[in-house]
Amino acid sequence: ASAVGVTPADFARHFATTDAVLLSIVEAMSHATVAALADVETDVDPEGALLGAGIAAMNAVIEGRGVVTFERLLQLGQIVNVTRNLQRKVSAVRKRVISQALADRMGVDPQHQRVKRAATMWSAVMASAYVAQVQMPDGYEPQEDSSLSERVTENLSESFGQVMGEDPR
Repeated sequence: ASAVGVTPADFARHFATTDAVLLSIVEAMSHATVAALADVETDVDPEGALLGAGIAAMNAVIEGRGVVTFERLLQLGQIVNVTRNLQRKVSAVRKRVISQALADRMGVDPQHQRVKRAATMWSAVMASAYVAQVQMPDGYEPQEDSSLSERVTENLSESFGQVMGEDPR
């Protein structure tokens, strides 16, 4: 915070807890996913649309034009993987942000069962992708991986297939 001229008091006013800091990253990524939904064809089912939008949001991060740095996103994933209570909070934030956008896209109420199902499934896909990230080989440096975008797309697609029981390709 001090590196960018934010006092500890100002930081504490915006982020009362460490969880709040981490959840702000999840919220920012969820909003980026929602923004990317606009570029997904309207005839794509909600889960497939979220996959496409999620991949677009992740690729923006990898390419350095995302809402957070890739390093921050990796760190978030590592922390979330080992913190059960935070996993629930991350899922709740993701569902809150994504549900309204899905409802608007589908022309239904945010409490509609189809919206709830799609948001829950997407949250499970993302959780599965976090777990897969932990399985990277020792010494792996994602910043030096020229195939990182393809690897992330494959990881999200595999997670989608595991959660949904279908291959998105």
